[in-house]
Amino acid sequence: MELALFIWFAGVAGNFQFVVGFLTFIATVCFAFYVGWQVEHEQQVKWKLKLSGLFLGTFVCATLPSERTLWLMAAGYTAQTVFQSETGKKLQQLVDKKLDDMLDVAEKQLDKAVPVK
Repeated sequence: MELALFIWFAGVAGNFQFVVGFLTFIATVCFAFYVGWQVEHEQQVKWKLKLSGLFLGTFVCATLPSERTLWLMAAGYTAQTVFQSETGKKLQQLVDKKLDDMLDVAEKQLDKAVPVK
């Protein structure tokens, strides 16, 4: 599950810079409206509620991963589950043994091809 969380964070981190810039722009515009026009108290409350909704929507959009990120999370979780299973461990041992055997054969062929002085 750690791999899936890392992939999700990678998907969210790409949007972070855009969100910070967007929120800064919105905050600047809102500050100009609030200070510049000094609207009545009732309208200020309505305006603050609208801004709260906008900030919440922006936060949700930024933190939800894309479809591609979700598929990567699923693949990472599946791979992690397979390698942690008993069959995955046996498969890993088998592959390691085969690679060691292939390395021994390659070293012997190299010693035959290039004699050591």
